[in-house]
Amino acid sequence: MKTKAEDRFEWAVEACRARKFRFTVALTEVLRCLSAERLPINWSDLAKRPAVARLCDPTTVFRIISRLESMGIVRRVGLHSRHTHYVLSAPGDCADYLICKACGDIRDLPVDCPLSGVEAGIEAKTGYRTLFHELEVYGICPECQNPPAATGGTKARSSKSAARKRAAAAEPGRCLSCNPIALSEIK
Repeated sequence: MKTKAEDRFEWAVEACRARKFRFTVALTEVLRCLSAERLPINWSDLAKRPAVARLCDPTTVFRIISRLESMGIVRRVGLHSRHTHYVLSAPGDCADYLICKACGDIRDLPVDCPLSGVEAGIEAKTGYRTLFHELEVYGICPECQNPPAATGGTKARSSKSAARKRAAAAEPGRCLSCNPIALSEIK
């Protein structure tokens, strides 16, 4: 089940309150960005989001994420990359991703969750509750399959990152997690 960003944000705020997490403007903005972000994000990319960067430094973002993780509000996603990625642990959220082996691009799996029935069966047979899963499907994205003739090879991860940075610089108030960039803007 895919929940709305507002529902995810409300859940995160209530979870923080229940655990007596002290609210700050930076925490609120980190929760807002994580709630809007459907895909796993590493803490340093989150710290670079304009809405977060104007409120706190990267060290503060790392501390907030670490604390949220220790409280179970955020969880690490086990992607096979150098960087640790995080997602909000909102109940009912499905963590199914399509990942490019060439460039590392992460996308939501564009189908209904294939494991929702399996989770219900596991709950019924074992008595476990509050189950969640992470499904990672790996392949080569269309852009890497058909790279521009000028590059002659697989697109670099840095080209996407650079495009995102250029777009953020062009629109300083734009939070990339709340207002994601279309693929056409990246090219």
